[in-house]
Amino acid sequence: MRFLKNFSMEMNKKEQYNKDFFEFFNNAKNIVITSHIGPDDDSIASVLSIYEILSQKNTDKNIQIFYTGPKIERYNIFKNFEKINFVNDMSENLKDTDLLITLDGSQYHRFSKFPELLKLVPKTITLDHHAGTPDEFFLSIIDSSMTSTAQLIYTIFENDFNLTKELSEIFLLGILGDTGNLTYIKPHQSEIYLIVKRLVEIGEISIDSFKSKYNSISANAFEIIKEFIKNTNYKTIPGWPPFQYSFVDEKFFTDNKFTDEERSAGSHIYMAQYLRNISGYGWGFVVSTRESGNIHLSARSLPGITNVRLLFERTNLGSGHDLASGGVMKMGDFENIQKAIDWLLDWMSKNPPLLN
Repeated sequence: MRFLKNFSMEMNKKEQYNKDFFEFFNNAKNIVITSHIGPDDDSIASVLSIYEILSQKNTDKNIQIFYTGPKIERYNIFKNFEKINFVNDMSENLKDTDLLITLDGSQYHRFSKFPELLKLVPKTITLDHHAGTPDEFFLSIIDSSMTSTAQLIYTIFENDFNLTKELSEIFLLGILGDTGNLTYIKPHQSEIYLIVKRLVEIGEISIDSFKSKYNSISANAFEIIKEFIKNTNYKTIPGWPPFQYSFVDEKFFTDNKFTDEERSAGSHIYMAQYLRNISGYGWGFVVSTRESGNIHLSARSLPGITNVRLLFERTNLGSGHDLASGGVMKMGDFENIQKAIDWLLDWMSKNPPLLN
C-alpha cells in the first residue's frame, strides 16, 4: 500500500475504519449521503465517489444523495451528478433512513438548518479531513493530514472499487479543488502526487482541459468579481496581521437577479485571484448574501499568518481548514451586511490574534 507510507493513518487503522464502515453499510437498507451546505469541489467529489463505490459494492440498497440548497449545474459533467437531489433542507428527506453518511464536515449544522433532526437517524457516519471538534457520530473517520476528503475516501476504500475513467475524474475534482491545483501540498502530504499520477493515467486526463469543463466563468459571475474588487478594503487591527476584506450586498444581487451559484462562483474566484496576493496583506475574507437570507463568509490566509479556522470556530460562525475556512451569519441578526462585517471586526479588536 505505497500510498499510505507517509500518512498519519496507519495500515491497521485504515483496515479497521474500512471494516467498521462496511459493517454499518451492510446492515443498512435505506442510506442517505450528504455534504455541507454550499458545496465546493471536494464536497461534490466526496458524495459522488462514495455513491459510486457503494453502488459498485451493492446495487440492491436504496442509496440517495441530498444537499440542502440550490442546484449547482457546473458539476453536471461528472458521473451520477443527476442522482443528487438539491432540496430546501435535507432533513426533510430522512424518513425510513437507517444510515446517514456525512462528508467533508463533521458538525451536523453544516448539512442542515435543523441539525437536531439528523441526530435522530439510527446510525450516522462522518468522513472528513478538517481539523476541529466533531459532533458525535456512530463512526467518525477523520484525518486532517489528508489534502481532501476525496483523498481520504480514496485511501480508505482503494481496494473496494474499480477505478474507472469517470471515478478518476471525480477523485481528481476533489483533490485539485482542496489543494489549489496542487499548490498547497505540505511535505508530509507529498504522496498525493502518486495518487494524482494514477488518476491522470487511468482517466487519460489533461488537467488544463479537464478543469475547463467545469471551471469556466459566466458573464454574471464576472460582474460579481468586479463588484468585489470595487468594494475591497484594507485593514489593520492592533496585534492582528494586516488583512483585506470585501463584500457584495444583497441589493446588488437582487437588482441583477444573480443566482446562488453565480454568487458562490464570483466569491471563490475573487478569493483565488486576490486574497493573499496583495503585497503586505497575507490574509483576508469576503462576505456576501445568499437567496436563503444568510450571510456567507469565507477567509483565506498564507501559512504563518492567521488561522482562519480558529477565527470562525471562536466566533461560532463555522469551521474549515487553518488556511481556508467559511462561516454563516443570519441576516436577521444584522441591519445590513456592513453591520455584520463591523461585528466581526469588533470581535477581532477585543480578542487576541489567532496566528498560524
